[in-house]
Amino acid sequence: MINLTWEDVEKLSLSIAEAVRESGYDFDCIVGVARSGWVPAVIVAHELGVREVGTLSIVRNVSDGVDSRKAAPRLVDISPLAQAGRKWLVIEDIVGSGETVRFIREHFGVDGRDIYVASLVFNAANGDRAQVSEMLEFYGREVMEWVRFPWERRIES
Repeated sequence: MINLTWEDVEKLSLSIAEAVRESGYDFDCIVGVARSGWVPAVIVAHELGVREVGTLSIVRNVSDGVDSRKAAPRLVDISPLAQAGRKWLVIEDIVGSGETVRFIREHFGVDGRDIYVASLVFNAANGDRAQVSEMLEFYGREVMEWVRFPWERRIES
């Protein structure tokens, strides 16, 4: 298991912001995927000077435990800002199989929305690497094992 620190999260968030800046893309709204995408979304938004930050609350893990069983992505809530037809940069903490990203693109990549996705971490052990990496425009770090973020409870495996 990889235990990321707050400093790691900040560095990964700033590296995503820098990659976005270098890409030349401009976004109307940064959309953090709740719960874990909120912190990096705020960091990236501040770094890029994007004042509008929305939220998508999507549940997939059945528990908070290490190697938690996964269910189909389910939308719990969406902030009004994220509902507007805009150019989004969606921020996730970690992407593995790509199911949540696929869900976001299928359900929200309509009505004139232009959706780009960034993730602090890409776990290449959890899915088809080529297919998932094509779904991510930006990511900070690639890993091959479970990652625990500093905001998560310490749960024994």
